[in-house]
Amino acid sequence: MDELRKKMKYLQKKPIIWIFGNKKKYKNINLQNAKSILIKPTGDALGDTLMALSYARQLKEIYDNIKIGMTVTDRNSELVKIAYENENIIDEITGRNKKAALRNRGKWDILLDFTNKINTNRLMWTKFLKPKIVIIFGKKDEKHYFNKKNIKNYDFHCVPPTEVHTIDYLLYSEFVKYFKIERQKPYLKLPKNEIEAIKRAWKMEKNDKRIKILLSPQGLDREIPVGEIAIFLNKLDKNISKKIKIVMGNTAGSEKYFNELNLLLDKNLNLDIILCEKLSVREYLAFVASSELVIGVDGGSCHIACAFKRPLLSFYANNTYNLYKWSPVPYEDVDTFKVVSNENRKNIMSKDTYNFPLKEAVLWLQNQIENLYNKKNTVV
Repeated sequence: MDELRKKMKYLQKKPIIWIFGNKKKYKNINLQNAKSILIKPTGDALGDTLMALSYARQLKEIYDNIKIGMTVTDRNSELVKIAYENENIIDEITGRNKKAALRNRGKWDILLDFTNKINTNRLMWTKFLKPKIVIIFGKKDEKHYFNKKNIKNYDFHCVPPTEVHTIDYLLYSEFVKYFKIERQKPYLKLPKNEIEAIKRAWKMEKNDKRIKILLSPQGLDREIPVGEIAIFLNKLDKNISKKIKIVMGNTAGSEKYFNELNLLLDKNLNLDIILCEKLSVREYLAFVASSELVIGVDGGSCHIACAFKRPLLSFYANNTYNLYKWSPVPYEDVDTFKVVSNENRKNIMSKDTYNFPLKEAVLWLQNQIENLYNKKNTVV
């Protein structure tokens, strides 16, 4: 019965494959001659978008005169606008819907499509956009009615090695046949007045010399168990706890998480920890920039911390593929420490962010706090 359903589903999709799943190959391709490139990030999460902005910088460096566009949704548009306003790397921002594709029809020389899943909407979007050249990345031969055997709507399929970080994808692309591409790290720049304005969220007096720590234990689809975060914070020395102010990020479910955490914290530590006010994406970026140290689970906050060159303590599942692709990419002069789950069962997922070894993480954090506090309070 399952096989029959699959065959029926395929027959239903066959007209879509025929109409939207093929592309007339562009002849005499020379990527050096490109005048415009549209980037479609892996997704619209902040981490995905930061990686895509790094691609834009790489492309601006190798081309003398190139127009770079990027597709956005409501979720990541503010992040791209920041790059548009403060750096000369994005020239045009467009939507990811079919209407936006039709408005841009035939306008772009190259589409760099980093999205993973092939579905009807994406096939239609690419067809409506009608770029001259389509380059896709890392698509899998899934057992699906849409796969590389029957979908040929691209000119080049680039498959970076498994052991390569997402930020390095262009180093394994068709472009390296024409250009030398330098490695990039996540980077963000915000006006100082926006960073100053968001300092209100720390609820600290102007002359307070404690270290501002952003705690981000929840991501889009993963979190560190509240009990483990409580155990971790309870291991801090009492003298250390006096030197810090912790603000926990506020996302879906954060109020319940924060209330449970407060009940589990050792009252003798007198930790000053509060839940952040609700912030827009732009405000949250400024808030990360205003912090002095970030503690976060695998997700956007870790990559944003790296982009603002903030010391980072990150927590990741013991998933080899995800660790290669999405580990933090810090700058050489910024201290970071990555904690990987003790879970080593088969088929562990990137969402399995629990059962962490905490001893070394606590020592690293306490040393960081001491160093930052001493530096901040040294009279020159």
